[in-house]
Amino acid sequence: MVTNDGDGYNIHTGVFTCEEPGVYSFTFFIGERSHTEVRAQLIVNGVNIVDAISEPLSDAHDMQGGNAAIVRLENGDAVWVNIVSAGTHVEGDPTYRFTTFTGFYLYP
Repeated sequence: MVTNDGDGYNIHTGVFTCEEPGVYSFTFFIGERSHTEVRAQLIVNGVNIVDAISEPLSDAHDMQGGNAAIVRLENGDAVWVNIVSAGTHVEGDPTYRFTTFTGFYLYP
């Protein structure tokens, strides 16, 4: 985690909970290295907003996919990335941060 101003992001659950109503920008990227795809969704209050896919050609091929959305949130709304299919794994560790989830407040 790089920044968590306001502590809206829960590092244990992966869920951002809105504490300041307004318009937010969210992006997410998923990384995979295997011959199977990874599919992910940006979820707001249980509703799929946008999807992303990463589909490497072989076990030695790295691939990333991602997407972005601008959404209006109310106090208490929850936002997270849901992995629909994960192949053999989703890339990400303390050294190589290929899988990310970012959100920031734009305006009221």
